[in-house]
Amino acid sequence: MLADISAQRKRAEQELRASRTAVAALVGRLVNLSQIFPELRAYMHGGYALAMAPAEAGRGGDLRLRRGRGAQTGFLRLLDEAELLLEVNEGVPLAPRLEFVERGAPGVLTSTTDASGVDGVGGYVFIADRPGEMWLISERWPERILRALRVAASKGSERARWRAEGAEMLAMPAAELLGMWATPAAAAAAAGCTPTAVYAIGDCEPAVHAINSATGGNAQMRVAGAGARRLCQQWLAVHVLRTLNLDADRCSHPAEAATVAREAAEAGLIVHEARISEMPGGWQAAYDAAAAGAGGGAAVGLGEPRGAPRGHGRGQLGKHGRDEGQGEAVEGQGEAVDEQGEAVDGRRADKRPCGAQRGA
Repeated sequence: MLADISAQRKRAEQELRASRTAVAALVGRLVNLSQIFPELRAYMHGGYALAMAPAEAGRGGDLRLRRGRGAQTGFLRLLDEAELLLEVNEGVPLAPRLEFVERGAPGVLTSTTDASGVDGVGGYVFIADRPGEMWLISERWPERILRALRVAASKGSERARWRAEGAEMLAMPAAELLGMWATPAAAAAAAGCTPTAVYAIGDCEPAVHAINSATGGNAQMRVAGAGARRLCQQWLAVHVLRTLNLDADRCSHPAEAATVAREAAEAGLIVHEARISEMPGGWQAAYDAAAAGAGGGAAVGLGEPRGAPRGHGRGQLGKHGRDEGQGEAVEGQGEAVDEQGEAVDGRRADKRPCGAQRGA
């Protein structure tokens, strides 16, 4: 497999070509490997884009790539990650852990978060090593992000105009996903700790699914969730109904955060404040996610491309009647293959149920 990866990388880099048949075979093998190397899932879209390119895009079985564009870079990132995992060869434990690490274990964070489409993002975090203390995060979105959220929520002619102008868009599931990992990241930075595992609690099903699957079905969700694995490798996201997430909801509105802090203090907790803007990287992940949605270039949906090789689970949205989204599309009738996400579904402006949890 390492020799196959090396040969396909050479073609993609030097010849700007890829064999759809060879890519499909490799992707199938990597899908199986992703069951023991879940890190691969965040990069599999780079293989799907080529393996499922329309027949007319690659005459003679070959696909032509554009240097530095989404299809080539995505495929090369997949090859790099697969090669690294195979060479490190950490193996699989003879007695794998049957349950997620306990919340009270050293280094474990428990985070409850929410995001608003018109105000901010926030929540509260408990660190196992610091019992009796709570970190509260409540910040207004930067103006650039608020504008991207408004663009995603627009409709009709207004939305068409924004898309034609290439305006940045940030769909609410992506905003919720950002909050689910940036909030514990801010708490960890403020507390000076390195998390070993994170329980991430939220009321947005697509964001929960993206955390647990270590990937998303479109460019924006993949970008929005990338920071989670940089914080730590072990995540367990838990979905709760919006009606059970009211304290985090109040934290997503900075004007109400002081009330949450006061109530926590009255309950005997030592309350610390942490800020996303002050952690390493600050809001950059949010800016990157909004840029990934520019001109409608990211879809709200977590399904893998239709016809994805067996062994890699599909997302949650298909059963709710929403398009699962191909996430990647082929451009150029055999001359180039490139990434072209689908349109942003911005139907939720603020606290209407997110993504698949409509009616929750």
